[in-house]
Amino acid sequence: MSTGSYNVFLGCSEGEDRWLCTLLLQQGWRVEYNAASDSYTNAPQEFREFYNQRRRWGPSTMANTLDLLATGSLTTERNKSISKPYIFYQTISMASSILGPATVCLMIA
Repeated sequence: MSTGSYNVFLGCSEGEDRWLCTLLLQQGWRVEYNAASDSYTNAPQEFREFYNQRRRWGPSTMANTLDLLATGSLTTERNKSISKPYIFYQTISMASSILGPATVCLMIA
């Protein structure tokens, strides 16, 4: 993927932490949850801020998931923590994320 492509813009500019995790997973690294870690964030205080945050995070999450799915077989070879059933689950999850709202819109129209 070229550095000027739309997916790279969404992945690294709009969700750089998730993009970093995706790159690490694709290279064979393992990313784990650590409950003892400390972090600081500025959480949205108003609905408008929350809405704008989710509007930014949605496309970047989809771009990173699609990037992971595009390299799914290579990632499962390099990373023993990611299995083919997990890639299949992400495929179904991505399809339902697209088809679910589309179905609702069709039912309302």
